[in-house]
Amino acid sequence: MKFTVIATGYLAMLLLAGCGGKSAEEKSANALAEQMIERAARENGSNIDVDISSGNVTIRGTDENGEAININVDGETATVTSEDGGVNFATGEAAKIPDDFPKDIPLYDGAQLVTVHQDTGAGTIALIATSSDAAAKVAQFYKEKAPANGWTQESALDQGGTVHMLTYKKDSQQLDIFISGEGDATQIQLSLTRQ
Repeated sequence: MKFTVIATGYLAMLLLAGCGGKSAEEKSANALAEQMIERAARENGSNIDVDISSGNVTIRGTDENGEAININVDGETATVTSEDGGVNFATGEAAKIPDDFPKDIPLYDGAQLVTVHQDTGAGTIALIATSSDAAAKVAQFYKEKAPANGWTQESALDQGGTVHMLTYKKDSQQLDIFISGEGDATQIQLSLTRQ
């Protein structure tokens, strides 16, 4: 189920980039895309209804295990939610730091949150953000903040100042931080796993 929901969500976001127009050709293209996605889902045991209209993509139905699929892509915002609410994926303005994300793991000062993925069944939360600061500066922020907040460093890798991978542990939690970028375009990924 989780793979289907996430894969379908990504597909919906990709489709949105070229769909949603109102001309006859665009409507025909949208209808064909809807049918292709629905057919591919059926071949994998899912039963979904896809609606591409007015710049939005909505996918509703059940996956191969009979669990509900609920995906909505609206402009630059996407939300994917499993039936039990255990799997959530949000982008754009819908991306918010979950209430249960540890307060002792700060988002880098001035970073723009881009994506949030939470899987309560697996005990994971992943945040992706961007910053105009250099990757080395962002890495230094986490190298200082994590230990100051009680996180123990398990590993650190620095690839020439543009790619940093840091792993910290605290109690039964693991925090993996991946930072990459050059110049004023840096991506920050914080992945929290509760064991």
